[in-house]
This record gives sequence, C-alpha cells and structure tokens, in this order.
Amino acid sequence: MIGNTTSPATTPRRVVIVGGGVAGLSLARALKNAGHSPLVIERDAEWPATGTADYLPANAVRALDRLGIADDVAAAAHPISRQRVTGSRERTLVDLPVSSIWGEGASCLAMRRGTLHKLLQAATSDVPARLGTTITARLRGNMIKLSNGSVESYDVLVGADGTDSVVRTAGVNGAKPRPTGRWCWQFIAEGWDGDDDTWHARLAAGRSLVTIAPGRP
Repeated sequence: MIGNTTSPATTPRRVVIVGGGVAGLSLARALKNAGHSPLVIERDAEWPATGTADYLPANAVRALDRLGIADDVAAAAHPISRQRVTGSRERTLVDLPVSSIWGEGASCLAMRRGTLHKLLQAATSDVPARLGTTITARLRGNMIKLSNGSVESYDVLVGADGTDSVVRTAGVNGAKPRPTGRWCWQFIAEGWDGDDDTWHARLAAGRSLVTIAPGRP
C-alpha cells in the first residue's frame, strides 16, 4: 500500500503507528520524509528507556542515513571493524573484517539503544505523538478509539508495540505470541577489556555469548 521510496508520495496516507520505540519512530521519520502523515501512539506516559545496546550492521547504518541522522548516530556510536566467532577452548572459527561482508567503506556500529532512541525522538519532533495512550477498540471504516476517548482515522495501522502488541491481538484473530524456549539476556558490563572494534560471538553447546563495546550514553 505504501511504496518503499524516498520520493514524495503521490497519494499521502494517514498512518497510525502503535508503539514509539526505535522501530516506530524510525518508521514515522521515513513516512514523513516520503510525504505521508504518521501519528505515533505510545502506551507509556513518558518515552520509554529502551534496552541496553545494539549492533548496527552496514544496512542498518545506511537506513539511518536515509532517515537523516547518520552523522549524529556515528558521533554517539562505537565503530566495529571485525567479526569473530570462537568455539570451545577459544578455537577461532571465523575472524574477518566487516568489509569482507559489506564492502569497502561500509560502516558498522555499536551503540546504546537509549541514545539511538533519543536521536530518533529529536528527528521526529515534527511528527505528532500521543503518549500514555493506547487503542481500546477498532471501529468500522478504518477508525480506532483511543484510551483518552478520542477517535482517529487511518489508511494504514502499524503494530510496533512489541510482544504484547494490541494491534496483533486485535487484528490477527486474537493470536498471542508463543514461547520458543529460547532466551536472550542483554546487559552492559563495566570494566570492558576486550577488543573495542570487534563483534565477538563465543559458542558453546546450546548457548552463545556475544560481546561488543557500546557507544557513549
């Protein structure tokens, strides 16, 4: 319904994005750049403090560049130039420059998710957002009722509201996510003494540990 292009939209769409995290705000900026009219709805009364840190491969960095925030991201992030995978007893399985994957001149970064979220908040200051608000009902005629009592129309409704998505449960036969039995813990450790420029995965039976140096807060 909405073309994947940066050219101005010939038919602007009213897009309601439920969820104001990194995904929701990135989409809002992209849609605004393309001439659409996004509205962000966030259930928390304040912008959420989102996660720990993320690895941004070159395609993610290119996407942020198209959103117009690449310079700010690069200033706050940590450059990653190598990827390494080791097995038991620290046996090296893979050790290569990221340029061998993404090409010469490609940029891969690691940065704190909260910092990225703040940059996206600033980049979407021209996009209306309703904090402390969620959907209470979907009405006929592409209308939704919000928890503040207002009613909004939309051409496209996007669920970017995580595991407990109200869009998914309201729109896909009430389906709820099912656990897969896989778990991931993320944390930031002080006193880092690893290779600052390396994404490093350590493999063991049934588990793995990935370390990267995060960008500045």
